[in-house]
Amino acid sequence: MRRALLLLFLLFGLVIGARAEETVRIGVINHFGPAERRDFVDATIENLRTALAPRTVTVTDLPRIGPDRTHLMRDYDFLVAPAEFLVQSVELTGFRRLVTRVQKTESGFLNGVGSTLVVRADRADLTDIASLKGRSVAASFPSSLGGWLAFQGRLHDEGFDERSFFGETRFLQYAVPDALRSVLTGATDAALLPACRLEALERSGFFPKGALKVVAPVKVEGFPCLVSTPLYPDVVVASTPKTNESVAKAATAALLAMPAQDGFEWAVSGDHAEIFTLFQKLELGPYEVLRHWTLRGFVERHTTYVFIALVVLLLILLNELRMTMAIRRKSAALERALEEKAYAEGVARDTRERLAAMQSRGMVSHLSSMIAHELKQPLGTIINHCNTLKIRLNEALNDDETSGDAVEDIAHAAERITGIVDRVRGYARRERAPETNFDLRKTLDSAVQVHLHDTPDAVPVEMTGIDGPLPVHGVELELQLLFLNLIRNASNASLKASDYNAILLDVSRDEGFAHVRIVNDGLPIPEETFRLLREGSPGLASASGGLGIGLSIVHLIADRHGCELRFERRPEGGLEVRVDVPLTSAPITNRRKPS
Repeated sequence: MRRALLLLFLLFGLVIGARAEETVRIGVINHFGPAERRDFVDATIENLRTALAPRTVTVTDLPRIGPDRTHLMRDYDFLVAPAEFLVQSVELTGFRRLVTRVQKTESGFLNGVGSTLVVRADRADLTDIASLKGRSVAASFPSSLGGWLAFQGRLHDEGFDERSFFGETRFLQYAVPDALRSVLTGATDAALLPACRLEALERSGFFPKGALKVVAPVKVEGFPCLVSTPLYPDVVVASTPKTNESVAKAATAALLAMPAQDGFEWAVSGDHAEIFTLFQKLELGPYEVLRHWTLRGFVERHTTYVFIALVVLLLILLNELRMTMAIRRKSAALERALEEKAYAEGVARDTRERLAAMQSRGMVSHLSSMIAHELKQPLGTIINHCNTLKIRLNEALNDDETSGDAVEDIAHAAERITGIVDRVRGYARRERAPETNFDLRKTLDSAVQVHLHDTPDAVPVEMTGIDGPLPVHGVELELQLLFLNLIRNASNASLKASDYNAILLDVSRDEGFAHVRIVNDGLPIPEETFRLLREGSPGLASASGGLGIGLSIVHLIADRHGCELRFERRPEGGLEVRVDVPLTSAPITNRRKPS
């Protein structure tokens, strides 16, 4: 019996010794202000020491932000931290929340974490959340629920882009006094304070009451303070999976029985769904992977590479732009070269045609000189025979007026032909006929009379315009031949039309020029024929059945007298020829009788 009692005593001593040698390690996240750390947190730790005695309780202050958090699960039994701390990293999901600090009010217990957005009371321009867009703000930590994240959730709910809402954000170590001093001195437009901190500072006389005002307050039933966001869970005490169940149970019972401290006390922890919802909206903590699948998240993760890619893309675009501009310049140069080539080919074609015309005119000149040489003797014979008839048949011709007129007309026609032949021979010998001053109007009348007398089926000519004298200088016979040729061509062209009017010959003048218009009704003229008309090229089909050299002679006479010759097609058919003859101021000296 004595031996059994001694064995039980030894076993009890071993258990008591083991409990006395057990150490409980508590980590405290550096989240609390000096006063809060001194009062509420220290009171909580002392309460745990009492409840866990005779175990040794060690307390370690830990940084809020660290590169590695996995050691917390391995090195500590309990963790005193803000509720959002356990949600910010997947490494901390193994912690089990035991109790959460709540605020005791008349209507019950409420979560005590929220953000209060304050500005100076004299800032009349800052009245709501929208008025703060692009402004500056001071806050504690970017990972602080009451100092920053809660208001980010409010901005998200209001439809703003919470990541770029403020123009400048200054994260300071403590909301009080750092952020508070920033807004009071005007260094920032606004400051974010934890819930109820404003009222506590006003009661303590830290700054004059009414110096600050709350922007966009949210009504929370039973909550004694003004806040700008909904309320979220406060500080928690959590245990790790390696914590002894009896130790965790003893610690939970001690904390729940702990008396209230400045209106705060411990309550059994819930699921903290509000924090998870907030982090999901803001894509933080375990939901940060959602941001990775967005364009913005990709840019934020790979800013340097994105910048390099944009620079490379910009360089490629600039190179493409340079190449496009170079291609356009070369294309423009090629187009200009092609246009110049086409122009040169046109000039060459016109030159070839002009050379062909000159050769044709040379041939015409040679043929004309040959014909003129051969016609000279027959014409002389005709004139001599006419003179013989006049002498031998003088009395008979006097009695027969018709025969006498016929002999006179034959002699006169022969003289005209002789004059024309002499002019052709003069052209061949490069001789200029004597030039005189004469009346162009009389020359036109003479050409019309010759046309009507020599052409049995001639189309009538209607002369309009001025009747006064038109003094010109030149060879009258040549100009008469020019207009006679044009009138005959107009008459022959009109005869080919089924319905035609008289040929219009209109005469006008202005300073320095006489303008003669010859208009006929005829068939529409093809483009190629019209081109030959304008150029006076030999080979154009003769309107009267001749050799087709009449217009060539017309152009030659016009050039010799400085006349401008223009042809225009009429829309309804036919042709209008305009001859501009330079006038002279010298008096008319040669008044040759019309032939």
